[in-house]
Amino acid sequence: MSAQYDQIGAKVADWDVLPVRSEYIEGHTFFKALGSVKAQSVLDLACGDGLYTRQLKVSYWSQATYEQALREAGLQRLTWMRPECSAEGISRYGQEFWRDYLDNPHAVALRCER
Repeated sequence: MSAQYDQIGAKVADWDVLPVRSEYIEGHTFFKALGSVKAQSVLDLACGDGLYTRQLKVSYWSQATYEQALREAGLQRLTWMRPECSAEGISRYGQEFWRDYLDNPHAVALRCER
């Protein structure tokens, strides 16, 4: 599995510099969904190249499977969040710049609470 990921990772290594990966959309959405982690335990179900976490475990589960596993782990409040652009991103690039991505995002955020 890691050899397969390495091949994919090499192809997308420069994605971190794209505006979508910035604090304007993906980073903004990720950290908004995450909220404060002070004095909290965090279960990270990451995917991608590890920009936000360097612990990667690739799984292709349905939404229902994620929700079942998380509920079995004791998490009850599950909130699926589509990416949104920060006010700064809209100010810098304009709403139209982000429209195609926001209409067809490559990822979503999932906030889970006990």
